[in-house]
Amino acid sequence: MIAARTILALQTIASREVKPGELALVTVSYIQAGTKNNIIPDQAEMGLTVRTYEADVRQQVLAAITRMAKAEAAAAGAPREPAIER
Repeated sequence: MIAARTILALQTIASREVKPGELALVTVSYIQAGTKNNIIPDQAEMGLTVRTYEADVRQQVLAAITRMAKAEAAAAGAPREPAIER
């Protein structure tokens, strides 16, 4: 559920946080969680693609990704913050 909520939140970055006229794209290109269909996995991994033209917009988008991922984990009571690698 945390991964699903995070994906939904990430999809709002380009439309809600980036100024009109500035281009940004955040794509969740893959998600891997668990190996069995009847066991709730204890972790999930997502791969994202971020595209922008301007360096300052890219920094804004990357900061929003970090903020949203941590907020979703905290809201769900996750035992640890998500690991975010670039």
